[in-house]
Amino acid sequence: MSKTVIAMRPSAQLAELLAVDGQSAHDWSDADLGEMLRHELRSSLEVDLSGAGGEGADEIRRFSSSGSFASATVGELLSHANPPIELLRRLKEFAKTADGEPLQLPSSVAIVLYYAAIAAARVHAGKAITDLPPGKVQEGLRWAAERPWADGSIRGLCAAALACNWGE
Repeated sequence: MSKTVIAMRPSAQLAELLAVDGQSAHDWSDADLGEMLRHELRSSLEVDLSGAGGEGADEIRRFSSSGSFASATVGELLSHANPPIELLRRLKEFAKTADGEPLQLPSSVAIVLYYAAIAAARVHAGKAITDLPPGKVQEGLRWAAERPWADGSIRGLCAAALACNWGE
């Protein structure tokens, strides 16, 4: 019976149940956040972006058929000179839905990935993949670029995107 009760609890309540010593389940050190981001950057696109319905895996396979994204990682997508915009959109959506969810990503890591996807689209492809106002995009990029725990390539990508024209 207790398994059923726990399985039916909303995820935020379950996260609080799993917190130890009254601390929030989301208190992470900079070293922890950096390691989680590096883990995500090394993760396979197919694993991270495939989605519950499987449509993401098909889309990744379609891009992979050309060879350039076969076994690609999130980091490789973000640093690619000509990344598929649809995969960057999917990464942005993945980061948005993973933000703070238990057993997903800490909010800070998800936000950095979110803005990194936006930055890669602008810097590498000259495209906008967000409807956020330019001032909000720049604020988020600045925040991501200033995270001391973020990978240097991500900080550099976000800083490069700040130098782009965002229409303001």
